[in-house]
Amino acid sequence: MIETITQHDLVRLVYQETDRTQTEILKNEILCDEGFAESFYQFQEVKEQLNKMVLHSKSNSWTDKVSAYAQSKIS
Repeated sequence: MIETITQHDLVRLVYQETDRTQTEILKNEILCDEGFAESFYQFQEVKEQLNKMVLHSKSNSWTDKVSAYAQSKIS
């Protein structure tokens, strides 16, 4: 059975929420498909930025920082 790989699957890979078989399939797809590779690396970058925002936040307004970052990426 052929399954469609989605961006949701890539996010799960970034957060290490895939089993061994899924991880192998996704990594293989990343190697073969430039679009998936670009999306995967963007998701990794966003995860790293979110982690930095949370760790460096001195107040409870980290959600404002996340929103600001998201808006800067959209613009």
